[in-house]
Amino acid sequence: METIRFGRTGLAVSRIAFGGIPIQRLTRAEGIGLVRAALGAGVTFLDTAHGYGQSEECIGVLAAALWSARFPRSRAESFRVRG
Repeated sequence: METIRFGRTGLAVSRIAFGGIPIQRLTRAEGIGLVRAALGAGVTFLDTAHGYGQSEECIGVLAAALWSARFPRSRAESFRVRG
């Protein structure tokens, strides 16, 4: 899998990323299988968010294998505090 630099971080990530949105339409077992398939294909950049249903959980189940060579990314809602 070809890699590229992730912004100014210097981290190398796969040119093809895995987006977690489709997992919300799958069973937990199917979602974990889909993440495993992406990892097996060489994907090292995984994008998820709380709003993607069980995506974070399915990626998290494989966390031990992810942290050393993968770059998981998650998003949260942003808001501005006044005062």
